[in-house]
Amino acid sequence: MSIPVPAPTGRSYLATGAFWGGAMERCVKTIAQSLLALLTVDAATSVFNLDFKMAAGVALTAGAVSLLTSVVSAPIGPPGSPSMVNDRPAPVTDVAV
Repeated sequence: MSIPVPAPTGRSYLATGAFWGGAMERCVKTIAQSLLALLTVDAATSVFNLDFKMAAGVALTAGAVSLLTSVVSAPIGPPGSPSMVNDRPAPVTDVAV
């Protein structure tokens, strides 16, 4: 199985605002989700004994991994997208009723 890599177009995928906008959106969502998960699980014991430094460190690490995953995925997915899959909707065709 080979991974299709698009031919170079002269402009790097890393130079597009759409790519970085999508990558940063994914990064911020990952940080928020990781932090919420850690706080929810840790708060079950006691909110006052929460290790906020550890939770922030884990969440920021998850965000960095998300950003790096977007950079590595960019040449595989649609041009200018941080995704590995084509997440654009298929065109709608007229359907006779």
